[in-house]
Amino acid sequence: MLKILKNRFFQFLLGVLLSIYFVGAFLWGMNVQVWFNEMIKVNSVWIMTLIYLIVFWGIRSFSLHLHRLGFRHIFPLFIFVEVMILFFVTFLGIEYSEFYLMSSSLVMLAILFFFDYVVAIFDKKVIAYIPLGIVEELPNVPNITWKKLESNKSINKQEIDIVIADLRTELSDEWLSFLVDCTLQHIPVYHSVKLFEMVFGRVRIDHMYENDLVSLLPSKSYQIIKRIFDVGII
Repeated sequence: MLKILKNRFFQFLLGVLLSIYFVGAFLWGMNVQVWFNEMIKVNSVWIMTLIYLIVFWGIRSFSLHLHRLGFRHIFPLFIFVEVMILFFVTFLGIEYSEFYLMSSSLVMLAILFFFDYVVAIFDKKVIAYIPLGIVEELPNVPNITWKKLESNKSINKQEIDIVIADLRTELSDEWLSFLVDCTLQHIPVYHSVKLFEMVFGRVRIDHMYENDLVSLLPSKSYQIIKRIFDVGII
């Protein structure tokens, strides 16, 4: 039963049902047609639906990385989206039910945390790696099992989810043929730097030159304008 919760479409429908419809049914009754007789209820439902759409899409985008997001990512994203939407809604003078929004938000957050937990349990990856170059330094990630490739023989697609290699190092012709064979078997092959970016959500820095440091310095004009802007806000 829990495995079906991995399906993103099912998650989306279940989230809408629990956090939007059931909360409304608890507060206003189960007859949806009655809700649409009052604009404040209609507005409230559409606001929470929009919030859920944006947050759900945002979590899906972030979860392209190979680790679970957790509270420290989901909660700030949800609060940011909700505050921004409520700001524009208030600016436009659209009325809504504060109690419905608060109740729906709490249920919605609980559901999103639950979905993240389920995905973390069932979406475990087995990643095979060629032990050459920087791939020898592998991070410890809970939902990833690293499998060292001892030889360049063909691997079973059912046992391996991803293959990685340090493409900047000098690979033998046999290893290159092995990577081509993996690609033909529709096994994803990643450069190790790209995979580390997917795991941690940040780019690994291998080299830093003087020009890189200089290019990071903001212009004086930008600093002056930013200072004026900051003072104006305060």
